[in-house]
Amino acid sequence: MAINTLNSGSAFVWKRDTDAAASSSIKRLNIQGGLYAPLGFGANSLGVVCVDSTHSSVQFSGDHLSDFVSMAKVLSVSVCAAKENH
Repeated sequence: MAINTLNSGSAFVWKRDTDAAASSSIKRLNIQGGLYAPLGFGANSLGVVCVDSTHSSVQFSGDHLSDFVSMAKVLSVSVCAAKENH
């Protein structure tokens, strides 16, 4: 999922029952769903932030994703600022 996020540059909600091609780590950790968002600011690509769940009843929504993307943007700015100060 992290590679998909980096390649697309977009945040998304993922649910295991909609993706039969789950990676070996997702299967091993029994991850059932998650929120994924790129970290970056301007031309700086920093990585990916994610929140996932092992509960089969997990229901991440568009509202969850919107809040998560807002948090990722704040985190991105903070990390870039910290990097510039070192």
